[in-house]
Amino acid sequence: MTSIQNTIALNDLVTQLTQKIVNVMITVGETTSKVEELEKTLNSGMESVRTEIKNKSEVIYKSLNDKLEFFQNNSASKLSSVNDKLEFLKNNSETKNQQLEENLNKKKEAVVVSAESGLRDPACVKICGGTTRRDSTNWTYLDSYIVSTTVDISDCGFVTVPTLTASVEGDGKHYVNTGNSAVYHLSSSSFMMYLKNAERSSYAAIYHWNVEWIAIGYTC
Repeated sequence: MTSIQNTIALNDLVTQLTQKIVNVMITVGETTSKVEELEKTLNSGMESVRTEIKNKSEVIYKSLNDKLEFFQNNSASKLSSVNDKLEFLKNNSETKNQQLEENLNKKKEAVVVSAESGLRDPACVKICGGTTRRDSTNWTYLDSYIVSTTVDISDCGFVTVPTLTASVEGDGKHYVNTGNSAVYHLSSSSFMMYLKNAERSSYAAIYHWNVEWIAIGYTC
């Protein structure tokens, strides 16, 4: 009887131990599952962190690159602007020097000692001359003996009334004229002449009378 009881007690103990082992295995399995789940969660979190760091790094890199490019372009633009200004100053200086040299040369060419509007900068003195030409002088016939013409001198660029000398040139009959060198209504851009011929005014066209003139004055 005692042997049977011992056997039963032993079987109960084995059963209890088996149950405990099963429980332990279940617990270990659950723990393993939780560990795996935790590992997955950690891996997912790490991947998310890596992705976020990568994205932020790309944004920061792009921002820094954009700023660097902006500074480079801005610096190049400013450098180009400085170069343009230097080139302008160089060209302007060369132009000024050329104008100064031209003015100095003009000063050597002619001198005005008196003028209708008073003396001005000697560097602005200019000598200018011309002719109305034998085939194109525009004579106005005032009557049978008198003609007149207006001579344009605006191309000279005078800014004040110049000093001017004029004379009539032609193929004949003008040596007896009255007024061959008489200048009327002189301005910075034109003057007039009146001629009187004792025989007839039509000689002006027949003998190709024209006005030859030379003037000196200021252009600035």
